[in-house]
Amino acid sequence: MAGLFYCMKMNIDEVLLENFDKNFVQRIINPKVFPVINNEQGEYMTHLMSSGEFNSKGIAYPEIIQDKNTGELRKLSRKDAYDYAVANKEYIEFSNPEDALWFSKNYKNNSFWLKNQRDLIKNKGFNGR
Repeated sequence: MAGLFYCMKMNIDEVLLENFDKNFVQRIINPKVFPVINNEQGEYMTHLMSSGEFNSKGIAYPEIIQDKNTGELRKLSRKDAYDYAVANKEYIEFSNPEDALWFSKNYKNNSFWLKNQRDLIKNKGFNGR
């Protein structure tokens, strides 16, 4: 198993593992087994994180969701993504909005993501993409 990746503000690996039941967290940790979509620059995307506030807590949530019927990824507007996240409990809760914002900007600094990036470079793409 990957070693824990610590940042000054929080242990990102630990946050991800504590929220592994969420689809977008599974896509962050193991993107090779999920579909991807391309942005305007032709780069693949799997989650695209945002943050906000819900019930006086900070939340981090994806703007890219996996459609429950088709399995395909879809990019939502920030408002639609927030509404989807709250309705489907597809968010990570933090004690305040500042921590959620920090996580949404720094979540890729985890050992899972870094290993997947090394594998991507080594194998020249996920699933032949």
